[in-house]
Amino acid sequence: MLKPEERVVDVRTPGEYAMAHVPKSLNVPMGGEQEFIEELRNYDKVYLYCHSGRRAQTVYTILSRQGLDNLVCICSSGMSDWIASGFPVNRGEAGF
Repeated sequence: MLKPEERVVDVRTPGEYAMAHVPKSLNVPMGGEQEFIEELRNYDKVYLYCHSGRRAQTVYTILSRQGLDNLVCICSSGMSDWIASGFPVNRGEAGF
């Protein structure tokens, strides 16, 4: 269970997010992260994920270079592993 000062961020496209996403996650598609930097600074921890980990790693690098030090990259797995593990999934909802 996430604490109020933690946030899960899905960096996939809005279409991918709508198909399936971690409950209560925020959709910040790769390439659109600049718009959310100040909001993300407000959290103690921000968990970044995507389908396989590659985009999450890219966004992690971009945001880290801009001074965000509260990031956790979930780059060894992603949404496909989340679903395969049977964890909760929301479907068909907009994320921003």
